[in-house]
Amino acid sequence: MPNDLHLPAPLAFVLTGGTARASAQVGMLESLTTHGVTPDLVVASSTGSINAATFCSDPSFGTETLTAMWSTLANDKTLSSTWRKAVRSVTSSQFNKTGDLLRKYVQGAVGHAQFDELEIPLHIVATDLESGSAVRLTRGSVVDAVVASCAFPAIIPPVSIDDHLLIDGSVATDAPIRQAIEAGAKSVIVLDSAASHITEETATAAGWISVMGYSLGHMVRGLAASELVDTASEIPILVISSTAGAPLNIKESPHNIEVGQQAANTVIAAHRARRWRRPLKPGVYGAPHGYAADPRIARLMH
Repeated sequence: MPNDLHLPAPLAFVLTGGTARASAQVGMLESLTTHGVTPDLVVASSTGSINAATFCSDPSFGTETLTAMWSTLANDKTLSSTWRKAVRSVTSSQFNKTGDLLRKYVQGAVGHAQFDELEIPLHIVATDLESGSAVRLTRGSVVDAVVASCAFPAIIPPVSIDDHLLIDGSVATDAPIRQAIEAGAKSVIVLDSAASHITEETATAAGWISVMGYSLGHMVRGLAASELVDTASEIPILVISSTAGAPLNIKESPHNIEVGQQAANTVIAAHRARRWRRPLKPGVYGAPHGYAADPRIARLMH
């Protein structure tokens, strides 16, 4: 669809993971749609698939549904405690309970939608447990695909789809830009909620669960950086990043949404102010937090 950011069509929104921090993507989506920027397709991995599925099912009201859902999640002591219990004590009962709760919330947002019923084409990425490779899901039950993409080991059990036993998409790729290109995208906007940034004070005071969450975030970030380097030489990629919230703190979701919207507003305003010539060249645009120090990415930034 046409946009005044000079991003060639087809334009894909790529939503990363980030566990509880993925709530920031709701604010990013609200900002983008308010500014008239709409995607031709959406590709998502891990927690980002929850937001992507809801948005694609009803772009006009998707962000309202998501805001309400994340607000409910923030006040749901059952889910928050179950998530942490699953991490503290890996048992089959906690394992299955967390997956069932996630399925309930996603089904409440998108119903029993099939991929071919969505208003915007959606591609959800999960990881094949046997091979470790990324699997792009584009047919069948949207809810099953979302749960598979969010099936982080020790928290949610693997999901079987089309002879694949699938786990969290971020294990293979947290920023599925390559999958967006394979789906036909000529430009991408990355809604990045996986940026890890903590102060020394926070790091010192963090419990082991938080330390694990931040550590995994840094590992995933390294994979995303390589993905960005691998693809930015082919197409223009606009990155909107948020570092709001802690990985396992769902209570911060309403604040994360506000921060995500502010981040997107800032990136869009700055991008428009530069008056780019058409069409944009391949490279990295926007405000990719935590990437600029990487010399590989610095050479690709505009």
